[in-house]
Amino acid sequence: MAVAIIALCMIVLTSVMVATLLRLRRLYQEIGKFVESARMSLAPLIHDITQITWSAQKVMGNIEGMVQSVDEAFETVRNTTGEVERKVRHLIESRFAVVSALISGVGAGFSKYWRNRSGSSGDQKGDGPQAG
Repeated sequence: MAVAIIALCMIVLTSVMVATLLRLRRLYQEIGKFVESARMSLAPLIHDITQITWSAQKVMGNIEGMVQSVDEAFETVRNTTGEVERKVRHLIESRFAVVSALISGVGAGFSKYWRNRSGSSGDQKGDGPQAG
């Protein structure tokens, strides 16, 4: 009877091992299908990611170029503004110098005229072009 129990245990153990092996085989087939499906899905996905990355790099390059252009434009405006300011300042200073010299000359002329008039009117009261 012990041999029958051992034989029965061996049959049960063998049937459990066969069922487990069948399940493992089915699991292996499902894993193969999953891997194939993932491989088929990954190729377009990787292609799309590559395209997106390339487009992003192109956009970044364009943005860097535009930033450089804007920076150069600001530098040009800054230089032009400085140049215009210098020219306006020079123009105003040169015109101011001319006007200042003219005013000084007119002031000196009036001063000399009043001094001469005061000096000459004291010497010749009533004689001259003022009498009249």
